[in-house]
Amino acid sequence: MDQDACAAVDRPPTPRFQFRVIHVLYGMALLGAALATFGESGLVVAFVVLGFWGYVFSRRSRLAALAEGCLGLVICVCLFGLLFPAIQGDPRASRRARCDNNLKYIAMALHNYHDTHGEFPPAFVPDQDGRPMHSWRVLILPFLEEKARYGQYDFQQPWDAPDNLRLMLPVPSVYQCFADLKAGRGRGSWTSYVAIVGERTAWPGSTSRKLADFADGTSNTVWLVEDQSHQIPWMEPRDLTLDQAIALLNSTDRQSATRHRSGNFFREYWGYRNIGFADGSERFLYDGLPREMLANLLIVDDGVGVDQAVLDRWPPPGTISKRLRLDNCFRLAVFVALTLAPLLRLRRRRAVTLLDAA
Repeated sequence: MDQDACAAVDRPPTPRFQFRVIHVLYGMALLGAALATFGESGLVVAFVVLGFWGYVFSRRSRLAALAEGCLGLVICVCLFGLLFPAIQGDPRASRRARCDNNLKYIAMALHNYHDTHGEFPPAFVPDQDGRPMHSWRVLILPFLEEKARYGQYDFQQPWDAPDNLRLMLPVPSVYQCFADLKAGRGRGSWTSYVAIVGERTAWPGSTSRKLADFADGTSNTVWLVEDQSHQIPWMEPRDLTLDQAIALLNSTDRQSATRHRSGNFFREYWGYRNIGFADGSERFLYDGLPREMLANLLIVDDGVGVDQAVLDRWPPPGTISKRLRLDNCFRLAVFVALTLAPLLRLRRRRAVTLLDAA
């Protein structure tokens, strides 16, 4: 037996993968990066990556295992790309639909109130001095399957009296948009839906309107707007004035914007919010509509109808605000770097093996 053969016999076999503390740290870092990048789906992505590298480093021939694993990943990604749209859908559209449903339920409750009392509820019930004391959101509770809470509410005391404040939480789910909850903005007592209060709006204040009062037609008058930037507790008899509503819907300021966005993972386009019409219908409006158009939507008797085609074409082509989502780009870069990091160790081991063979 020659010297090289003896050395091959005496050389110990290449050790299999050994679990160490650094592997735990790597797994935690990868899991955190995946969750930050992909959300809840990041759990699946992280475990797939960890499983891939675990398979590669547990094999004797790691380069062959790397090729096999890459082929398997390509097949899985292709299948996932085909199946995921069918089972998942657009999460933004799903969140918007759930918020749309809230507006429908509230509108239905308001119309049921009208059928019962012959008029819509006032924006607020005043005290003896004319100050707002109770909100319309409390008045329609019996029509939102909240009769028990309504029965415990004391209308002889103001909304913020201790006996009434104990009914504040939990907030009726119909008053909170899922997108706000998802973003962590709705974990307080705030409502996501506010009325527009003013002499010529659908909510004059302490007085009520009837269907006949909507001279422009209920389908041409907006009476509810999605907004959490003012952080109004749902029981508080406070909403937006006409000027506040116009300023809100005309603004493109991201501080007052809702959590609804158009765009993709890398770019964010125009913000929009859900609105409710007095006939019970709803739609979404992009931020930044002209003030005159907004006034036509919010006033009940200006004699100007709503041109839905104009709303559908807004914003005009070329005016959409595009913003690179640097935070998502950074998260993705960190995740990719962590995913490829084991290649460095694999390459170093390959170099050591070549040196031993030489």
